[in-house]
Amino acid sequence: MDSQCSILVTADGVYRGEKLINLKQIADEALEKCREKASATVTRCLVVKHHALRTQSGDVSNKLQVGPDFDQNTDIK
Repeated sequence: MDSQCSILVTADGVYRGEKLINLKQIADEALEKCREKASATVTRCLVVKHHALRTQSGDVSNKLQVGPDFDQNTDIK
């Protein structure tokens, strides 16, 4: 909240062991907290599709998997 950055770069999600970590959701929650405190300087959020291309074992998957929620109205401007 104090960094005064204008761009946030994150991945959609990663596996830590067998647990899926939804990085996109964490980033959305952080951006919402910044907006609530009127310290929102982030104007863009870039989400890299990492989880959608990898399996739980870390291998690259040939088929896309369902990833975290994506909202074109708020995630791309």
